[in-house]
Amino acid sequence: MAIKEESGAVDWVRTGIRLTGGTLPIVTGGGENMVPYYYLAGAVGFTTGMANLTLAQSIALHQVAATADWARAMVWRDYFEPLTALRGELGNQMLKGGLEMMGLAGGPIRDSGAVLDANGQRRTRRLLRQKGLL
Repeated sequence: MAIKEESGAVDWVRTGIRLTGGTLPIVTGGGENMVPYYYLAGAVGFTTGMANLTLAQSIALHQVAATADWARAMVWRDYFEPLTALRGELGNQMLKGGLEMMGLAGGPIRDSGAVLDANGQRRTRRLLRQKGLL
């Protein structure tokens, strides 16, 4: 059993750890670029859609943050920053389009049917190549 904390408030993670005496693990959302801060506050895991494109990198981030290697965690945090920014701008279509670029199933967003437009495809492809993901 754990708490899934997705408010985006790092201080809530710390308060949860304090109030439970650290007996209840806290898993966060909010993206890889927040992981070092959440783990420093006491989180033990994170949820991520980005790992659909960056599984090995997301695991590496978890491993260094879980061992309190903050210098390396910040290097990974910085690696993820432009990916997180592009996803924030283009939405989850960026993830779906990226999956398709990798030869995997992507498709439209379930709720809306939205797909990544041509400009978004170019930008996503360029960034994924820059990051060594394509």
